[in-house]
Amino acid sequence: MALQVIVTMLSIPNMPVHWMRRGVIVTVVAIAIILFSHLSALPSWAQTGYPTASDPYLNDYAQLMRPEDAISIRQSLANLEANHGIEATVVTLNSIQDYGTGDSTIESFATNLFNTWGIGDAEKNNGILTLVAVNDRKVRIEVGAGYGTSLDSAMKSVIDEYMVPRFKQDDYSGGILQGTEAIIRRVTQPEETSTTTSSSPAAASRSSNPVGSRDTAPSYDGHGNHKNWLLGGGLTSLGGVGLIMRQFLRYRRRRCPDCGADMVRLDEDSDNQYLEQGQNVEEQLGSVDYDVWQCPSCQSHDINRYGSLLSQYKTCRGCRYKTLLSRRDVIRPATYYSSGTARVTETCQHCSYENTYTVTIPRKKRSSSSNSSFGGGSSSGGGGGRSSGGGASGSW
Repeated sequence: MALQVIVTMLSIPNMPVHWMRRGVIVTVVAIAIILFSHLSALPSWAQTGYPTASDPYLNDYAQLMRPEDAISIRQSLANLEANHGIEATVVTLNSIQDYGTGDSTIESFATNLFNTWGIGDAEKNNGILTLVAVNDRKVRIEVGAGYGTSLDSAMKSVIDEYMVPRFKQDDYSGGILQGTEAIIRRVTQPEETSTTTSSSPAAASRSSNPVGSRDTAPSYDGHGNHKNWLLGGGLTSLGGVGLIMRQFLRYRRRRCPDCGADMVRLDEDSDNQYLEQGQNVEEQLGSVDYDVWQCPSCQSHDINRYGSLLSQYKTCRGCRYKTLLSRRDVIRPATYYSSGTARVTETCQHCSYENTYTVTIPRKKRSSSSNSSFGGGSSSGGGGGRSSGGGASGSW
């Protein structure tokens, strides 16, 4: 009809050009107004495609979460990623039908959303998605393909025991918080998962191999593998020789530098009287071991220090003993798009020295196999993980 109006105006004889131009402009504006009014009448949620992640741990599109519960979930999931390398996220929606994806079930929506965002590590496929569609009265816990079906029963128990009972009382925030904490326990404490998962041979086989683990049996496919094993064996042999030499030098026969008599190595209780307080603390912590050799003739003694190769303690700046323990707490985890921050607290187990400072966690780097961007390029930064549909669902 609008086109007919414009054609009619152009066909009117002797119409001034400026009037013709004005008429065309007015008609185009009228068409734009009509189109805008029709578009504005559509539901505000109308869109095509899956939502874009705005946060790596919690995307509360349905606005169900209490502020304090949201903070707790983000911190818990940040610690899960920092300490265990498992990416997990929580998503709340009004309805899966709001997005026009063609998914008819929450299971298919969750699987496709999981794979669109690429939740979890691309090699381990150990991501976890908790999806709550409040108006559909459906909840889904989708797990990465690396878990197979080993977590299905455990995730079902999380939904039935921690989430649905609270959802029935309209306590969505509490149910999601309790469910998230239960999920974390299931994936980080094997004994909890073992009580709820299948005891079939297939499940037992999966549980004996960590998610994403590789077959560690020797492979002799080609000359390159032979060289790698020879190199590894050579390095291991050198390490063994080094340990043997260290033990030999430590316990070798010693003569007194004063009188020339053979010295005797004192036992752990007898040598404490010759050690300083800080040295005794080092021995108690296992960071350093001291040997005291004493001459039975002239009673002279010699103290030898042997630091532990695997100790978590460092040298204290205050007392100079190896009694400093560092604890690192993640404040903001690093993503693939931004660096993170951690708080380091140093406490000496011998003196009163304490020190706290913050460090920058380098931005994460994707492996060459990562083929997806969690959140479609948002600041969330997933690792390209995939799901094959494992997990569990519930309703209320």
